[in-house]
Amino acid sequence: MTNQAEDSNNHFAGRKFLLHNRMTNDALGPFSWQELVELARNGDLRLENRIADVRTPENWLKVADTPLVFELPLSIEEPRYMPTEKKPFRLSNRAKDFLYLLVIGNLLISCLLFFIAVNPMSLMFLLGLMVIYNTGLIWILLFVLPPY
Repeated sequence: MTNQAEDSNNHFAGRKFLLHNRMTNDALGPFSWQELVELARNGDLRLENRIADVRTPENWLKVADTPLVFELPLSIEEPRYMPTEKKPFRLSNRAKDFLYLLVIGNLLISCLLFFIAVNPMSLMFLLGLMVIYNTGLIWILLFVLPPY
């Protein structure tokens, strides 16, 4: 009963179709719609295969452009179903640059300690310089420069 209901809703059910053979460049068939559905379910049809109605044999349609596409099994060959390898962790160029500039800049500011008179006021100026440098570095690398 369901087969008759499906056939009454499907306007392809009473037609005959040709299947394009890419190897010999000729037409195979005629096939009924149900036979094409069985070929699709068995995996013998692919998205790039072409079919044509017997009444209009010059009008070849890809299986992807027909309702047969819903009968095709999900293929593991499709890119969206391919398993992906987990990439190893790697720092981005921006993160590497930030770490290099952070270490080198703070080392240079710390080296200033050897060239100035050591007193509480000069230590506060060096600490303030470090805070301003680190804040400015974060601001420039994350907000001012475009992603690279």
